[in-house]
Amino acid sequence: PFSREASDRLDDMGVSAFKIGSGECNNLPLIEHIARKGKPILLSTGMNDLKSVKQTVGAIQKYGTPLLVNHCTSMYPTPYEHVRLGAIAQMKESLQVPIGFSDHSMGIYTCLGAVALGACALEKHFTLTRDWPGPDIPISLEPDELSELVVGARAVFESRGGSKTVLPEEQPVIDFAY
Repeated sequence: PFSREASDRLDDMGVSAFKIGSGECNNLPLIEHIARKGKPILLSTGMNDLKSVKQTVGAIQKYGTPLLVNHCTSMYPTPYEHVRLGAIAQMKESLQVPIGFSDHSMGIYTCLGAVALGACALEKHFTLTRDWPGPDIPISLEPDELSELVVGARAVFESRGGSKTVLPEEQPVIDFAY
């Protein structure tokens, strides 16, 4: 929602959560109005620095509202050198809330990198076909690409963690090689 009235209408419709776009990230009167409703908030942070995002997070947290903060760059498309995946770790450490990634780059690569770096949610534009008109259609995923993103994100997520030890499952290879 981009206004209090819109958020009230959505609440009356029974939405289960609110998505705050980057353009409203520092609109504290709107943010607090929505946070008072107590429903989870998904907050995108493009066009905002960490100081501004901290202020918004504090405004939401004072109501005890569940929160997910998405790192985002508001460029369409976002060149890879401006994606700044390093912000995910910075935001996790500084904000102490779940951090996701709202991606406006081409393809799925940066989303997979975000998962590897600890993003717990992904937001990506979607279209049934790039033949349709619209300003965000070029950065949107088509169905086959979305499927590949889901498969890839799960694989990367399952691959995170661990430490450099010898796994028991490696023993047959050790026995053969030595």
